Formats: sequence, structure tokens, C-alpha cells
Amino acid sequence: MLAFMLLHQGHQLVADDSVLLCNNQNTLEGQAPLALLGQLELRGYGIINIPTVFGSDSLIKKYPVHLAVDLIEMTPQSMPEYPGVGWNVTQKLYNGFAIKTISLPIAEFSAMPTLIKTIVQIEQIACNY
Repeated sequence: MLAFMLLHQGHQLVADDSVLLCNNQNTLEGQAPLALLGQLELRGYGIINIPTVFGSDSLIKKYPVHLAVDLIEMTPQSMPEYPGVGWNVTQKLYNGFAIKTISLPIAEFSAMPTLIKTIVQIEQIACNY
């Protein structure tokens, strides 16, 4: 649903649910598996074709990976891991590349597209990409 909401706001999508990570001349790139290219699962409805619904510009075949965001469902069991306000920032290795990874606890979904957009904008400004 998050990808659908972001597409609806005019953003572009590389892949839904499964992303292939490939090394391309010292850059880590993400792309959709060929069988899933251009498809998005819309819960409660089924699979939709992204270019058909949102236009051909809504789909990107490959894109450099500079940031990963792990959405962590908030449960009573996970609360001790995320005390207070904020998120956990680490570096994780993906295909040998150290990628800044933000573990973001989520409790309410309605604000998630705006929160993700804000995190990406902050990182783009901070890292000049």
C-alpha cells in the first residue's frame, strides 16, 4: 500500500516486494525481478500493471541504492528495542556495499508516505545525491 500511495502522489517505482541488487561499476543498483517488472500488488484487489495505471514514467528499471529503510511493525514485544522517539540508523552490507539503513518503527500507516519522503529528502540533502 505504501508504494501505491507514493505512486499516486507522482513518485516512481523500481520494484514492489522483491528488489534485485546488482553491482554496476562501483555502484549498487536496484531493479525488479523480470517476472515482477511493472507489477504492484494492491492488497484486497490484486496485481496491477504500473505503467497502465500510472503511466510509463512511473516505472524506473534500475536505480542506484544509497539508502535502505526497514519498516518495523510496532508491537508490545518490539517496544524495548525502540525507546523514545526516533529511528535506528546503521550501516548494512548489501552485495559488498555499505548502505545506510534506517530501521523505522511504524504504528500508524496513514502518515508513512510523507515520513518516507521526508527521510529521503533529508538524506539527499545531507549526502548530495
